[in-house]
Amino acid sequence: MIPQDRFFFYTVGLSVLNFFIVTVWFWLARPTLQNFDLQHKYSPIVPVQKLYLLYLCLLLIIGFQIMLTLKHPATHYLIPSMGLCSLLIWVQVTLFEQQLTTLLQPSIYAKLSLLVLTVYVTASAAVTYQLMLQDKNSHQSYRGEIKTINQLIKQNYNNCIHVRYYRSSDRQYALKFGNDFASNRFSKVLEYSFPDGFFYNIWSRKYESFNQELDLSNLIEKNCIIFQGSPLNEAHYSQFMPSTTIEIIFDGQSESLYKLIQKPNDKIK
Repeated sequence: MIPQDRFFFYTVGLSVLNFFIVTVWFWLARPTLQNFDLQHKYSPIVPVQKLYLLYLCLLLIIGFQIMLTLKHPATHYLIPSMGLCSLLIWVQVTLFEQQLTTLLQPSIYAKLSLLVLTVYVTASAAVTYQLMLQDKNSHQSYRGEIKTINQLIKQNYNNCIHVRYYRSSDRQYALKFGNDFASNRFSKVLEYSFPDGFFYNIWSRKYESFNQELDLSNLIEKNCIIFQGSPLNEAHYSQFMPSTTIEIIFDGQSESLYKLIQKPNDKIK
């Protein structure tokens, strides 16, 4: 997951390192803070303790979500933790400020703060720019694959039964995917609007329309069948291959097109 969003993991890693630094400082300074003049209305250790506990809680929350995401490694599942990064940075800045203002002269502290801010902004801008370039190249490549697939279907397989499956860029599959998450509330409307909608459920390994499960054994006699979706030759999706034999028409990095091969006396399930 680290190459998917280096900036997030660098921020979390640096925050963990800073936590150990703050922990050492906190426990070394604790006796001094406890002996603070009792004539003051409050001891400065109280707000420090609260920020320290908040710091610990934030790291535990982010760490726990990273552990959960390891079973399905994709950084978009870490968006809740990414939203906590601003608060995490603010807590660190506040804790270090309370420490450094007592150790450094105001002028030195101001210059050090400016230096740290400059380095952080520069690093943030550089990483963001690199991610933007990667996304741009990835999207251009993906759009090229989709264009090629659509041209192949239009020129050579326009009369075939078009079966869409997981992560297909086709509009009908987007509607099917959303309808599944909506407890199939719109099945009848979609079935009426798209009577030629055929889909392959990679988890159940069954064929479906918008409204019901299908048996393609009757259709295979008169029609060819093509599949469009994620590359099934990848390790993540090879287990979801249809029980029938298929050949590659177009093998893309993000999306592929296959054709079902009919053999004599084969029965399509």
